[in-house]
Amino acid sequence: MGSGIPLLNDYKEEFFWRRFLQTLLGGPKLRLGYDAPPYVYVMQVVLFSIPLILGIVFTILAETGLTSDVVAVCIYGGMIGIFALVVQLASMLVQRRETTVSPLATNTQNMLAEDDEIFFESCCSVGTVEFIIPGKKYKVNIFIHAAIAGVVGGLGFWYLLPTTLDGLYNDMIGVTIILYITGWLTLCVALYSVAIAPPPEVATFRTSDTWEIAPLMRPFYILLFACFDQLARHNADFVTTNEILHVVFVFLPLLWIMGLMPPLEALFLWAVEQMVIFLFGGSAMASSPRLVLMLLLSTLVYLLVYFVPFGLQSVAMMAVFGVLLSCEHGIILWVLDLWQRSPVQHPSRQHHWGYYLTLFALPVLACGVATATNHFYIEGTVSTDAADYVAYGIVGLFGVELLLAKAQTVYLFGGLWRNPLYPPGVMSRRLVRRRRGLLAAFGDIRRVIMCAVAPLSVVIYLSLSVDLESSDKQVTNGNTTHVPMTMVVLGTARAFRWAWQTTHLSLYDVTITFLVNKLATDTTTTWRSLGVGLQLLIVSVIRDRLEQFVNKLYFCVTLLVKSWVDKKQRHRSTVPTLGLYVILFPLLLATIFLAAVLSAPMLPLFTLPIFLIGYPRPLRSWPGSVGQSASECGDTAFYKHAALELTRTLPASIARGSLGDVGPGSYFLLRYQDRLVWLQVLERGCGYCHVSVKGLELQETSCHTVEASRIDDIIEETFEIPESKQHIPCCLWNHHPLNVMRPCDAVFLQTYSDAKNQLTGVIDSPDVLKSVASGFAMSLVWVLLHSTWEEHTGLQDSNTDTQRPDTSRVKTWLAGEKTGGDDPWVKTKAEVNPVISVRPLSARSGISDFASSVGSGWLDDDLDDELDSPATKNKINLATRDKQNITEVMKPPGVLMSSGDAANLDLLDFGLPTVDITQTMPNRFAASLPHSVTYASPHSSHFTVPSAWRDSPVSQKTLTLLMDRFPQEWFTHVLSLFAYKTTSQKDSVDIVGEVTRDSVLATVYSHLVMSCVSVLGLADGASLTPSHVYRLYNGVIPWSPTSDWLTDDVQLLRLVLKAYRYAVKLAVDQAVLGEVTSHSEVEEYLEEYDSNWYIGSEGDPGWTEAVTSGIGQLFSLSHDPIQGVYKSRVLTMTDLPVYVSALSAEAVRAQWANLSVEMLYMTNDDEERYSIQAHTTLLRNLTVQAADPPLGYPIYSSPPLSVATF
Repeated sequence: MGSGIPLLNDYKEEFFWRRFLQTLLGGPKLRLGYDAPPYVYVMQVVLFSIPLILGIVFTILAETGLTSDVVAVCIYGGMIGIFALVVQLASMLVQRRETTVSPLATNTQNMLAEDDEIFFESCCSVGTVEFIIPGKKYKVNIFIHAAIAGVVGGLGFWYLLPTTLDGLYNDMIGVTIILYITGWLTLCVALYSVAIAPPPEVATFRTSDTWEIAPLMRPFYILLFACFDQLARHNADFVTTNEILHVVFVFLPLLWIMGLMPPLEALFLWAVEQMVIFLFGGSAMASSPRLVLMLLLSTLVYLLVYFVPFGLQSVAMMAVFGVLLSCEHGIILWVLDLWQRSPVQHPSRQHHWGYYLTLFALPVLACGVATATNHFYIEGTVSTDAADYVAYGIVGLFGVELLLAKAQTVYLFGGLWRNPLYPPGVMSRRLVRRRRGLLAAFGDIRRVIMCAVAPLSVVIYLSLSVDLESSDKQVTNGNTTHVPMTMVVLGTARAFRWAWQTTHLSLYDVTITFLVNKLATDTTTTWRSLGVGLQLLIVSVIRDRLEQFVNKLYFCVTLLVKSWVDKKQRHRSTVPTLGLYVILFPLLLATIFLAAVLSAPMLPLFTLPIFLIGYPRPLRSWPGSVGQSASECGDTAFYKHAALELTRTLPASIARGSLGDVGPGSYFLLRYQDRLVWLQVLERGCGYCHVSVKGLELQETSCHTVEASRIDDIIEETFEIPESKQHIPCCLWNHHPLNVMRPCDAVFLQTYSDAKNQLTGVIDSPDVLKSVASGFAMSLVWVLLHSTWEEHTGLQDSNTDTQRPDTSRVKTWLAGEKTGGDDPWVKTKAEVNPVISVRPLSARSGISDFASSVGSGWLDDDLDDELDSPATKNKINLATRDKQNITEVMKPPGVLMSSGDAANLDLLDFGLPTVDITQTMPNRFAASLPHSVTYASPHSSHFTVPSAWRDSPVSQKTLTLLMDRFPQEWFTHVLSLFAYKTTSQKDSVDIVGEVTRDSVLATVYSHLVMSCVSVLGLADGASLTPSHVYRLYNGVIPWSPTSDWLTDDVQLLRLVLKAYRYAVKLAVDQAVLGEVTSHSEVEEYLEEYDSNWYIGSEGDPGWTEAVTSGIGQLFSLSHDPIQGVYKSRVLTMTDLPVYVSALSAEAVRAQWANLSVEMLYMTNDDEERYSIQAHTTLLRNLTVQAADPPLGYPIYSSPPLSVATF
């Protein structure tokens, strides 16, 4: 597979090389892919060269002494600013002409040319100027960018003066000349992007540059180098660094084209995140506003501690604020939730007084422990070796915590060997609970350690190790190096917070620091003079970078090995690449090391073993708000419901430690049934964790299926061990050690099990069809009486909204709109507002429209298309129709609506005589009851129906024939049931008897029910077909002269559709479970449908609402036109085993880094491209799906969800 798929198709490859040259030069488009006049190229070269020409002139003036360096710098910078301003203003003025010039006179795109080929009329035409100098989106940026260009140009000129270079490199003329020439090329490249037009950048963070920040990226880096040069001029300690940076300066274009220099937004967020984590002991945050505000609050707390007199009060403040900044519901983080635009959702929060008591107790407890311990330490009451004793205890706690956590995971020793303590099977929840008793005890012990014992132990250790009063005296002993007090306070405050923010890593860092201090016997070293706080900070940075190095190396080795071992992944470039890395393996290690130092992802180009370094970016990887968008579909509701349930299920696993070290930047893949959930950890603190849940598509593509099958294989091998292999050690080894997915644990989630069954032999059974027809009358009696009972009692069924059939899909085609065929149906749309989908015959004109409506029958294969026919888009307001005094009546054959239709019939030479429809034609045969009826019992009025429902459109003769089929005994049974519920009087038995004996009430209901039976065509159950059942179930009403009576009444239509769906479900249940033999059994079925079921269509809005609200069971009927079969779908709320697997964070970030370059820079959106093909080790296709839109396409993406981990 790998060798047969090109990385880029021919067109994209040509496009890439054009864009590559443009990026390298900073913006000039010197390779267009089509013929262009020479002046297009000449003008770009001139604009690119003007800063260089001016720079050479002023360099000569400065070097010959005709002007001073400072004056030359100021004049040159001013001229560059004026140059940028003039160019942009000229572009704006020329482009304004476009509004006054005829469109034919402008240089518009050639519609016959390929892609973006443009006609150039002259060098000053609008199209030419717009092509070369696109102009600014915001006019104010014309002046801002011009000012920035002037500053960058002036400082860059000073940076590259030969005098400056000679002073740095001791008058080495060769070095000066080389750096001067190449440095000016770098400066011109940067100035062109801000003064003329920015190039497309390889390092792209956002898909659109809303605020025009992209043109400032390259000038910003030039400004950084120039500012450091100015600093080095006044501080001799930076001279050597300045020499190195001057050499790096000339390679900036190469770094830009490699995409190593981050965009300004990504650079800012990355820098803020690193400061929050390593300087202030915080965590990566769930959103950018939250991250920035956390930096401001952390800085404020640091300044507050620093300016408070050193002593117990400063220790107390550090202990208290360390807890408050780490807890989710600390006062400070409440400000974060209120300020950010997308607040974190807390779906599982049901806090009681104990939770808030804990929030109050933790700061008080930390403050009391810290101040008491520090007081006794300073007073000399506590032994000087007390800190060592506490440190030994922390080392022991770290070892115990690590063993307890690892003992609960399914794999040990880095995922190589299966844990023999883990249950061999997890399909039964009861069995798992019994066999995981020991593991649960381990988890409870670890939870106590991590929530209270460990952080308080670290606080005690810090309190015994910190003496800010002595540090403030700035006393030095022997060769001990003095450390500024600002750094001491920073390190100490960070350590107090780190103990609560990330307790596991805090234990890790304290253990390493203590062991290093024990091994470093020289008490006068610089290391000991730093103090415990700064030592922990340095250890934390080194540990983090080493972990990243190991993880990146593991990912690179995995990709290298699998690119050769897996034959399907072999590409024609694989062998040369592997040979090159064997020779240059130290270079690969250096690349990985640099990426780890920068905390930047590796970038495997096209996901091949060609490793570059991606630009540094925040751990969230994407700039937009979490959960901002997703490719939603009908299956989105399943993941939305599962996400809420996960916030209630995962806390126990996270707190126990069975998922490993869960921190920001961790990724997990959850598998249950045919669903895949992508979980990303955004933020972690004391007692809480913020996660993002994404749902991947259920209807898998071929690549999706391949990777999902491998996931299922790994899960089965891991969690379901045959009894014959449980005691054989060699069978417990992980057979997929290099896979980026490592199974961690299995939890039980209360969600929907999905059962899809073919109804062949059921829905086409004559007995079932007859059961549908007969059951409809019974279910309609139930639904009608239930509805009237609810209206009388004022009760609202909990499932009223979700059980209500969606009539928005029901459509009406009047007589003559669809004729011919053996299956004349009417699709009716009746909405709450007085608007129905009706296309009047008078709106049609022309013989073609009339002829197109003749003989159009329906086939089963076209059902899905017919349900959304465009003919239903035209709407007429009934109120407007009433104002025009147009009375809608039933039209016998030959009735015409307009003279245009009569003309059409004349042309076709057929038709019946024209009838004047402006005169009302009463239906003399309709069986209607009086609008005002008198019931035999006064209590019968509780069950009365609207008067419009008593106006039956069915003839008396038809109703008389159908009355024998009315379920009188069932009606009496149901009526007595609801009548008894209605009354609470002592003589309720007598009242129920009066109501059930009321013949008038029985007549009203019998007329209504049998009228509906007639309208729906259910009078003869033997004539029903599966297509009839399916269409009517989905709200498609068969047309008849009486159908408008039903379709125009929204409330009645909803009740009838609900009753019919109950009848279909009851018929299917009887076919599967056996026939009902008594009214009580039918009652039991229908009560179950009302209380625990949603019975409807998957396309209904109510279906989505039912899933998200957690209705117990759902039933739908569908038709597969390809296979020609009918299917039922039953969703049942139950406890399902969910298999949780940890993903390699480096593998995910690396693939996303490649995805960003490939899609945003190379625009390689080919659906069959190499980098999206199935990879059973990297899970490449699933990883691409899980990326944020528009690069990825998850069908569900949640906002940040809070998971409590206390």
